[in-house]
Amino acid sequence: MVEPHDFHRLHVEVTGLDATAASAALADAGLGRMDASGRAWLATRSLRALAEPFGAPPEWAEQWDAMLTYAAAKGWVRGGSIRAHVVGV
Repeated sequence: MVEPHDFHRLHVEVTGLDATAASAALADAGLGRMDASGRAWLATRSLRALAEPFGAPPEWAEQWDAMLTYAAAKGWVRGGSIRAHVVGV
């Protein structure tokens, strides 16, 4: 988690791992998985739990919900996970 207040960009940065190892690392951390097309599916509960310790301002939860609503309208939310592109694989 680098910029938990930026709701306009969501991606996973991977360095030194192939897609299989990156997927295993996400799963082992309880963050999600990668699909066959190389996109990450991140567990929204886990992602939110990572962001909260950064000291979110009062409007953060509202912005979080708006991001999820937007992503769902685009088809990027499924079963408690949000799709993110992967950089570096």
